[in-house]
Amino acid sequence: MPATKGRRIRIGMATVAVAIGALGLWVARSTTGRALTKSKDAFVPFAGDGRVRFEDGAEPMAERVADFLDTAIARVEAVHGGPFPEPFTVYVCATQRSLNEFLGLPPGAPIRGTVRFGEVFLAPSAFDWRGEDLHRESLTHELSHLHLRQTLGFVAHRGRIPPWFNEALADLVSGAGGEGVSHEEAVRAILEGRALRPDSTGKLWSLRRSGDYGLPGPMLHRQSRMFLDWLRERDAAGFPTFLRGIQEEGSFAAPFRAYFGGSVEEAWSAFARSLGTEGGDGIHPEGAGDGNGEGEGHGEEKDDGAGDDGEGIRRSDAPE
Repeated sequence: MPATKGRRIRIGMATVAVAIGALGLWVARSTTGRALTKSKDAFVPFAGDGRVRFEDGAEPMAERVADFLDTAIARVEAVHGGPFPEPFTVYVCATQRSLNEFLGLPPGAPIRGTVRFGEVFLAPSAFDWRGEDLHRESLTHELSHLHLRQTLGFVAHRGRIPPWFNEALADLVSGAGGEGVSHEEAVRAILEGRALRPDSTGKLWSLRRSGDYGLPGPMLHRQSRMFLDWLRERDAAGFPTFLRGIQEEGSFAAPFRAYFGGSVEEAWSAFARSLGTEGGDGIHPEGAGDGNGEGEGHGEEKDDGAGDDGEGIRRSDAPE
């Protein structure tokens, strides 16, 4: 018996060693493995604000981030309804390649910013996105993702919050999203059946892409933001109650039904109908009338080139 037991132990140890070796080989050779283990040692603190770190050559961009950081934090906390639960750092990359390596993406993938392991990363493209300086919008957008993740925790944030809402909320807070798609184009697409099919949960173990919703990234952002604006305009003063319900319950579907008096699918149907009529009523929050809430408007917005570490929607037209 002792000999047999010893042999089993040796076999078990050998199996563990092989598994560890295989894992090490995967980390060393796979794109995802290299992304997960990419070091941040090249980033140094910005002298004016230790919450901001930058790579060599990115100090001027880091200075602009530091100048706006408090404003962005205040904006996120005002809309989300509370302070950031945890401290964080913003990393300003010197090249697009550097940011994309943290995500396991090709060098030219059009990502302006991301949230990765509880930290914010920005690429130079945030400061020059098709000729526009959008670093303020990009920073605020990513901070919205980070705040919701810190509040809910990774599992609830990714597994229970639908990505379309995660992006729409960040777009609302930042004033960004849906670049290149006008309100009129989005309305026409919806009325023609090329529409968002909103869900009420997330996906914990898989990264949902914009193509999974059947729409290009910019159109998805535009329609999602329009839908959220419509919901908010039913009762702008009461909208924080809905957001607080999400954060307190750690879910989306139940607070949505409790506040808006119906499912997400029912609300979308009412929203779509309202686009085809003047002053369509749709559904209303419980206890709310037809008031014209403040809303954020439907003007031309800025960007779709933002991604995060699987917590939201990644562009389906970005190369793998």
